[in-house]
This record gives sequence, C-alpha cells and structure tokens, in this order.
Amino acid sequence: MKRHIDQSGSGATGLLIVLVVLAVVAVAGYKVWQHGNAGTTTPPTVSLHSSAPAAAVPATITNESDLNQASSSLDANDLNSLDGSSLNSDINTLL
Repeated sequence: MKRHIDQSGSGATGLLIVLVVLAVVAVAGYKVWQHGNAGTTTPPTVSLHSSAPAAAVPATITNESDLNQASSSLDANDLNSLDGSSLNSDINTLL
C-alpha cells in the first residue's frame, strides 16, 4: 500500500521562513545603522601631538605644487615624538 504525502502548503511555509529571516536581518541592520548614526555628524579629528606647527594641506592634489606642500606637511610631523599614551583614545575617536 502506497502512502501519498500531501505537500501542499510547503511552499507557503518556505516563503514564511524566508520572510522571517529577511525581517530579522532588516531589524538588525536598522539597529546597527541607528547605533552608527547616534554620534556626532562631523567626522572626528585626530591630533598627532606633534610640537611642529601644522602646515596647510590642500584638500585635493591637482599639481606638483600641491604634492610638494602635502609632502612637506607629512615631513614636518616627527612620528617618533608621538605620544603613545593617547593612541587608544585617538583610535576610539576614529571608531
């Protein structure tokens, strides 16, 4: 004797599972997005704690003069004189 298994409704069950998973992912994504936008709207600034005055750096480098100006600004900061104790706070500010 053969048993006939009725599979009607299994497609609806699969669709329901997919919709529940999508809803969970959407809510989790919204919570992450909301948490990320809870802080300030301006980007954080990071100080290199260097004693050298900061040179003006062009917003975009379009010619050789801008490149030289950016290079001299980078050279003005002595990375060996950075205050290592504030590194964690600087990294947390960026995050």
